[in-house]
Amino acid sequence: MMSLQATTAVALILGFAALASGALMYWLRGGIRGGAPPSQRYLVWERSFIMGAVVLTAVGLELLADLLAVSDGAAMARAGAAAYL
Repeated sequence: MMSLQATTAVALILGFAALASGALMYWLRGGIRGGAPPSQRYLVWERSFIMGAVVLTAVGLELLADLLAVSDGAAMARAGAAAYL
């Protein structure tokens, strides 16, 4: 069983990895210049990585707020997690 700290770290790291993957796919297809994706499947994967990153990061920030609940930063941690959503 993973500890709360380890679960938080895994969620935030996976969120970053998913965002990096989606952003790299977007950059490689020339999305900034208006480039079209090579296929519908490519677009679905690209956007799925980005949406997954948002969900994983939101979960990670909420878990981080729980970790900080016992410290003086509890209110700011909750506000940051809520603001991200």
